[in-house]
Amino acid sequence: MSFVSCTLRKWIPRNGRWIVLPNTLIRRHPHTEIRDNQRPSNIDDIDDFDNSPTQLSRLSPYPVDCPFNAMAQIDITTSSWKLVEVGRVVLIRSGPYTGKLAVIVEIIDHKRVLVDGPAGQENKVVPRHVLALSHATLTPFTIPKLPRAAGTGPVKKLWEKAEIDSKWANSTSAKKRDQADRRRNLTDFERFKVMRLKKQARYEVQKAHAKIRASAS
Repeated sequence: MSFVSCTLRKWIPRNGRWIVLPNTLIRRHPHTEIRDNQRPSNIDDIDDFDNSPTQLSRLSPYPVDCPFNAMAQIDITTSSWKLVEVGRVVLIRSGPYTGKLAVIVEIIDHKRVLVDGPAGQENKVVPRHVLALSHATLTPFTIPKLPRAAGTGPVKKLWEKAEIDSKWANSTSAKKRDQADRRRNLTDFERFKVMRLKKQARYEVQKAHAKIRASAS
C-alpha cells in the first residue's frame, strides 16, 4: 500500500489545539484512536476536519488533509544546471590559457572537449585545442544554435552576436577575478595605503560601536 506524503492533524478538545501525527504512526498503527481521558468520548461522532473537530477520531491509512489531486498543484520547473554542451562558454583555469574564455564546439568524451576562443581582444584569443573538463569552469553563458564542430569563422560571428565579451565583463565572477588580480599585483607602497585605509575603517567602526554602547547604558 502506498501512502501520500502529507501531515495528518488531530484535534485535542482538552488542550484546544491541533497536533501533528507523522505518517510513520499511521502506517504502523492504522486503527489507533486518540481519546481525551478527562472527557468521555462519543463513539457516534463523525470525523469532519473541514467543519468541526471531534473528540474521537479514528486514524485512516490515508492522510485526510492531503487531497489526492495534489499532483495537479505542483509547479514543474526546468533545471538551472550548467550543462556540458556544444555552445557552452567555459573559463580555462589551468594551462597556458588560464583566465581566458572559450566555447565548446565539440564533445570528445566524458573528460575532454574541443574548445575555441575567438575573443575580441587579441591577447585573450584561445586557439582551437582539446581541453580537459577538469581544467575548465562552466559559465552561465551559451552561444545558441552553434553547429557541432563549427569552424573558427562561424564561431567568431556567433560569439560577437551573443556579446560574450561584454556579458563576461559585467558578470560578478569577472569583477572578482579582476579585483583579485589587482590586489595580487599591488606594489609595496600601494599595499601600505591599503593597510592604512583598513586601519581607518576599523577605527570608525569601533568609534560608532562605542557611541551605541554609551547611549544604551
